[in-house]
Amino acid sequence: MTMLFPILVFVAVSLAIIGMAAWLSPTRTEQRLQAVAMPAGKSAWTEKAVKIVGPFAQLSSPTSDAELSPLRVRFLNAGIRHPDAYLVYFGTKTLLPLGLAALAYVGLRATGAAEDSTVMLLWLAVAALAGCYLPNLVLRLMIRSRRREIFENFPDAADLMLVCVEAGLGLDAGLVKVTEEIQVKSAALAQELHWTNLEMRAGATREKSLRNLALRTGVEEIGTFATM
Repeated sequence: MTMLFPILVFVAVSLAIIGMAAWLSPTRTEQRLQAVAMPAGKSAWTEKAVKIVGPFAQLSSPTSDAELSPLRVRFLNAGIRHPDAYLVYFGTKTLLPLGLAALAYVGLRATGAAEDSTVMLLWLAVAALAGCYLPNLVLRLMIRSRRREIFENFPDAADLMLVCVEAGLGLDAGLVKVTEEIQVKSAALAQELHWTNLEMRAGATREKSLRNLALRTGVEEIGTFATM
């Protein structure tokens, strides 16, 4: 029974981490729906996560918009557009070190290694450090995966754009057509192209909309395309 308790605690913390990662990363079905409809409402699960974790974010989050701006760009690169995403991010960075340190302490007490105070402090420090950097790792993996998907599918989108222009469509109309076709292969790229279409319809210049597309995706080739 003594060994079963730390195992249950470990499983609970692991499920919490996986659930948080699943909240930050929408499924492909949700991405496709967002690419078509782009709902602006907030889900109940998102609101619950913000209410639970949000208050702890004040302990580690930056205090100025200038410090938050680079992080917001990273969220956009990862496909996260929720306005309260940074609260969940910094709240997790505050709670995870405490949770993993507590889990390490329980494990050390169960195995009898807590008798050596030096070893115990070392493991507690390692567990807290791992909890602090785990959200960074998850966000970095999400950014890398999304950039890779967009990078691999952007040449096909460019070819479709060329075909549309050669068929007599304007660039704006061609971009709309490409968005409709490319979502079957890449929901992430279709989502970004949809936002670009919305910006141009709202009155933004084509140059600014394409540069915003390059900023949101973080893909260098799209930046080159925007410059051309």
